[in-house]
Amino acid sequence: MASLLRDLRYAVRTLAARPGLTATTILTLAIGIGGTSAIVALANALLLQPLPVPGADRVVRVFGADDESPYSITSFPNLQDFAERARTLASVTIHQQTFAAY
Repeated sequence: MASLLRDLRYAVRTLAARPGLTATTILTLAIGIGGTSAIVALANALLLQPLPVPGADRVVRVFGADDESPYSITSFPNLQDFAERARTLASVTIHQQTFAAY
């Protein structure tokens, strides 16, 4: 225990002797830890948590397909046709993902 206290006193004296380096080190650690925490929280909310809908384990995603892309968007008439012919789905909806350009 005495060795730990001696080491802590030495660390405090060393840090107090160079306040600029100490402040820079603490700021760098704070930014790194804060950024990492934010990314982990975002990944948890978007990727690891279940969907906020009842029966999330039964939600499926269906894509349209064409010659250019296997994951293309579809038209509303195609959605209506799909909904009429789907026998195993309780309901059908559509969404389009957009990206804002800044």
